[in-house]
Amino acid sequence: MREKAAAVETIPAWTQLFRRVARSAVSTWKGVRLVWQADRLRASVLFVLYSLQAILGISAAYLSKLVIDALFYPSTVVLSPMIPAVAFVVVSLALDTLPVFIGSQQNLFTATLRAYIDTRLMEKANEIPDLGPFEDSGFHTKVRAFRADEYLATMWLGVLSGTLIGLLRVGMSLAFMIRLASGIPILILSFGIARMVSEERVSSVTFEGREEIVALRRRAEYFASLPLAPEHAHEVKAYRLIPFFKRRYTMVARELLQLISRDQRRLLIHQTVWAVLEVLSFGAGLYYVALHSTATAGDITLFIAMYWQFAEGLRDLYAPVTIGAREGAQVRKMLAFLEADPTMEVPKTGKIPTLSGRTRPGFHVKDLVFSYDGQTPVLEIPDLEIPKGQTVALVGENGAGKSTLIKLLLRLYDPDRGMIYLDGLPLSEYDVVAYRSIASGVFQDFVRYQLTLRQNIGLGRVQDLENSEAIHRAARLAGADRLAEQDVQGYDQQLGKLFGGRELSGGEWQRIALARAFMRHNHAELYIFDEPTSALDAHIEYEILSRMIGVTSGKTVILVSHRLSTVRRASKIIVLDKGRVVEEGDHNSLMRRGGRYAELYEVQASRYRV
Repeated sequence: MREKAAAVETIPAWTQLFRRVARSAVSTWKGVRLVWQADRLRASVLFVLYSLQAILGISAAYLSKLVIDALFYPSTVVLSPMIPAVAFVVVSLALDTLPVFIGSQQNLFTATLRAYIDTRLMEKANEIPDLGPFEDSGFHTKVRAFRADEYLATMWLGVLSGTLIGLLRVGMSLAFMIRLASGIPILILSFGIARMVSEERVSSVTFEGREEIVALRRRAEYFASLPLAPEHAHEVKAYRLIPFFKRRYTMVARELLQLISRDQRRLLIHQTVWAVLEVLSFGAGLYYVALHSTATAGDITLFIAMYWQFAEGLRDLYAPVTIGAREGAQVRKMLAFLEADPTMEVPKTGKIPTLSGRTRPGFHVKDLVFSYDGQTPVLEIPDLEIPKGQTVALVGENGAGKSTLIKLLLRLYDPDRGMIYLDGLPLSEYDVVAYRSIASGVFQDFVRYQLTLRQNIGLGRVQDLENSEAIHRAARLAGADRLAEQDVQGYDQQLGKLFGGRELSGGEWQRIALARAFMRHNHAELYIFDEPTSALDAHIEYEILSRMIGVTSGKTVILVSHRLSTVRRASKIIVLDKGRVVEEGDHNSLMRRGGRYAELYEVQASRYRV
């Protein structure tokens, strides 16, 4: 019974090893394909140079044998002794200069490969129709790993070059050694395979890219960056938080150092043991060849040179087995991300939507249930209508579900259950790009682009990025034109500190976000304003709202605001509480009802009366 149990335990271990090696081979192949797709010509040149480097190394070893035999055994030499000597010098010069060309091509190709990966990632991001992947914390970790400068591109180029050179070195040197020592090279090869397996096992458990190490590095980096980030400086200084973050950083860094130290001790023991065994195996092989009766001095020199070529070749092959097995997971994840189908179903020939006119009902939300985690609903709306061509306000406390409903109306998410209809058809039947092209607005977490003022506004409609008239009109509508007047560079001034530009206040950035929304003035039929004036003073808010009402007259407007004085002008007010619609109506009818809206309005009004 014990023997059977042992057999059961042994089989999974070998199965796991086989699976790891298989995954490594698959990852290496995918890495080859990725490199090839990035630049076929330069990849071909590099692989030719790698092959030439390996062949020249073997050739130099063989020529050294011929030179030695010509000196010590001139009677056995058919051609002039100068021929192998000159050839050896030429090959040696080529070996010395070839790395310069290889290094140059590697640097150029690494830059090409990085750009190719970044481009593929951006293209994939453009293909993803919904927000789900972008709001997943794991997504950011993956993208960061994909884009690390010295990670995928440099690593996989080194792995692939090492694989090619290693195969050539092992194969050619093994052929020469078998001629000299028959079965000894087979034993050495068995030893090399055993070490390769051992390397894979140790490497997988001491890999610095494993999750626990990466998590500690990210946490340490976070604590170290907080005291140095300009956007945090005012609060960090005001609360004297630097000593606190320093202590937290020190604790995490100490834990990280302990893990790395343990791994390095294990690696040191592993490398020392195998280095000793490697020297002993070399000594045994050399002893056998030296005692061979027909072995010449050149043969002994050739065996020594071929053994070290063989050993170097094995070390080259360790990379795809060890590094490939552990870091190949990143390549597999990246390629799985690039090749994955969208989670949101998008029709290939969707209908073109329109929100102009009032002959159709507009939006109708029916039996809607939505959750971010697939378990806890954040919205449950049995029935709700948003009429076309009117201004509808969403009201509620933080977490009520207002922004989530907006994301669903823009089809940045699909409901878990239920449906959102537009003019009687589900949103999923419309062309999603065409649908979003008729929408515009300002989101609560609008982006502060580190670009020029012209570009910040023009991004609202990229087609009109060079249309100065459209940009100036949008700026005037949002009151952002004064920002251009305050700087000699006007609309070409750089904004944001990242590239040495001008930093703006929160209200000024919000004006620019509004201007970006108004870039679609002639094309937008649906406006979404999620807290569009939260960073503005009351009198500026009144000015901006007046502009907004004039610009969006007759269009469908969905307005979210905590300032109820802002939403009282809306044709319809929808009150949300914990993901449910609790009240609907205009301002006057809701105030007469004396419900949740009236309560919130009175609370805010009382603050101003005090």
